[in-house]
Amino acid sequence: MNARRLLYVVSEDWYFLSHRLPMARAAKAAGFEVHVATRVIDGSSAIAREGFILHPIPFVRGRLSPRAAVATVIALRRVHREVRPCVVHRVALQPTVLDALAAIGLATPSVNAITGLGYAFISDTAKARVVRWLIGLCLRFLVDRGANVALVQNPDDRALLEALGLRGDHIVLIPGSGVDTERLHPTPEPQGPTLKP
Repeated sequence: MNARRLLYVVSEDWYFLSHRLPMARAAKAAGFEVHVATRVIDGSSAIAREGFILHPIPFVRGRLSPRAAVATVIALRRVHREVRPCVVHRVALQPTVLDALAAIGLATPSVNAITGLGYAFISDTAKARVVRWLIGLCLRFLVDRGANVALVQNPDDRALLEALGLRGDHIVLIPGSGVDTERLHPTPEPQGPTLKP
């Protein structure tokens, strides 16, 4: 395990660039070698320009495919063995579950940004209930241990993870991913009547 290697695991390269770039830059400025394991769409050159090391991963979004999940876990396991990070930052539910499976037997601490609790948690179909149970099992036994933490951005998600069996001391409620206040500024309300649909 390298004391200065940070591995981001994100399902899409554009999502890493839009949501985690400032944190990755700060880690690099602090002396970390930053690695990004993600599905490459069109962000490889932007990631390379930052001086980060890219590891293409075959994430499949939008459908459940055991074969695709196994291929992703194998690819992630290979990255863990090659990089030997000191910490892993997983972004979203699918990368958290699949990378936690890939890291079985490794003692690497992880930060798990649990976002995207969609279909499996809002649907009540038999399939959704099974997926929800499997996700809860994975999170309890693979994420809720050691120095790992789960990050959530609202109290409802915290309560949901606790209902799945995660211990409260492994769940951290943060106010959000933040906004770049150098680029985005509030504007005054426009003059005139309020429009109603």
